[in-house]
Amino acid sequence: MKTLLGLATTYTDLDENPKAIETYQRVLLILERTRGPNDETLALPLSHLGHSLLEEGRVDEAELSMLRFASCCHFSL
Repeated sequence: MKTLLGLATTYTDLDENPKAIETYQRVLLILERTRGPNDETLALPLSHLGHSLLEEGRVDEAELSMLRFASCCHFSL
């Protein structure tokens, strides 16, 4: 899992946000299947996904990702 997350981060660093988004979504799918939809380990990829979506101008999707992030971390926005 760390390898995929690192790959997504590298895509982000290279300003290849569409590839980063796809990879973060893949990480989330794997984590959700193995740990459940509300596990704390979802927080980091959800946060990064939200930022990548914002960079692409996909504001509504970014908001959903950040709301899920806040829920995983027990924050209220």
